[in-house]
Amino acid sequence: MKRKSSRGEVFRCLEDERNFQDTLFKNQAMTIDQFLLRIGFYLRKAEDTQIDSEISQACFKHFGGNTPRPNRALHELRKIAALCVKCFEQHGIQERWKT
Repeated sequence: MKRKSSRGEVFRCLEDERNFQDTLFKNQAMTIDQFLLRIGFYLRKAEDTQIDSEISQACFKHFGGNTPRPNRALHELRKIAALCVKCFEQHGIQERWKT
C-alpha cells in the first residue's frame, strides 16, 4: 500500500497539534484515566464521523460526484495521537519489550 503521508509529515502534524493543545490547555496536568476518557471521547467521535462519511460518500457517488470528500475521522485521529504523545510526556513512555 502506498503511503499518502511520509513519517516526517505525520510527526510534523502531530507536533503542530500538540502545540495547539498546549495553547488550549496551558500544560494542564491530567491523570492517565483522564487521558483515556478524553481519547475515548475522540475515538467515538471518529467512529461516528467515519460512518457518516461512508454514507455521505456513497450518496455522493450515487448522484454522480467525482470529488472525494475529506475524511473527518482522520482529523479526530490526529487529536488522539497528539493526546497520546502528551500522556507519554507527562507520565513517561515504556520502550517496546525486546523478545
